[in-house]
Amino acid sequence: MATNRPIEILAAALLSYILFASFSIVPVVGVLLAVLAPIPLIISYNKAGKVPCLLAFILAAVILLLTTDIQTVVFFAVIVGLMAAIIGEGLHREISMAGVVVWSTLAVLVLLAAVAGGAAMTQGINPMAFLHQYVTANLEETVKVYRELKMNADDIDMLAANIPMIAETFVRLFPSFAMVSIGGAAFISYVIAAMVLSRIGVIHRPTKPFPLWIVPDHIIWGVIGGGGLLLIPLAAAKSIGGNILIPLLSIYLVQGISVVAFFFAKWQFHPLLRALGYFLITTQVFFLFPVLSLGVFDTWADFRKLRKPAVPKNDDELT
Repeated sequence: MATNRPIEILAAALLSYILFASFSIVPVVGVLLAVLAPIPLIISYNKAGKVPCLLAFILAAVILLLTTDIQTVVFFAVIVGLMAAIIGEGLHREISMAGVVVWSTLAVLVLLAAVAGGAAMTQGINPMAFLHQYVTANLEETVKVYRELKMNADDIDMLAANIPMIAETFVRLFPSFAMVSIGGAAFISYVIAAMVLSRIGVIHRPTKPFPLWIVPDHIIWGVIGGGGLLLIPLAAAKSIGGNILIPLLSIYLVQGISVVAFFFAKWQFHPLLRALGYFLITTQVFFLFPVLSLGVFDTWADFRKLRKPAVPKNDDELT
């Protein structure tokens, strides 16, 4: 096994590098691939050990530095490196999925805020003003591209007229968007890495399979409170309400997906149909909102009957 260690380190480094670098090469799909960048390092952390994982991370960072710039390497270190270390250790210690995802999300967000804030202070830039300018510039570029593609003129004019409002809304809700983005990446990395490591026998199967995962009932009060703040005719209240609602509704979306996974397993759907279903849920708004509603109303409807004493007898059928 030791003779294969250099190959494993190289493979983890190259795969993590390719996935992370793809966001700047392949539009849209590249962003989705970049989310998977921590997974090779997480697997290496648990399969090969901490030192080989660290070596793989350093090698990937060096390749990034040679092919991109220092800013990209910093983002790679903060997001991919830190997330891989926390999730890898969480899986090794068999910490709950919720705990691992929450801690990795908070750690990455705090470090990102520190790095961005430090850079902004050094250059004498207001971070929020910079973000507003960045979003505005990207929206204006989008309008320009749409005009070149000769898309519907009325839709383009409407987008152009609302650029200031869109940019302002994005900046006000940026904390929640950042939290959901990092948390989503951590969740996906945890689930896929845990599945792979479980299949190859490195870790034990999680004590509670994902189809049986539920959100604590008291979290629904946060959704109700956030929704209530949106009804107050004050900009500050609406900002706070939106930043509360977006992360919490994302959690209930995950619960909705777990409900779907429960019935996929119960009705023995073919793996390809399951994969298609998950793809549609995560990429099509037509499916996204019904699944989100399913997750929210599961708090009261208890579609899987998990909040009652009678729990499914055989958990193995749900994996």
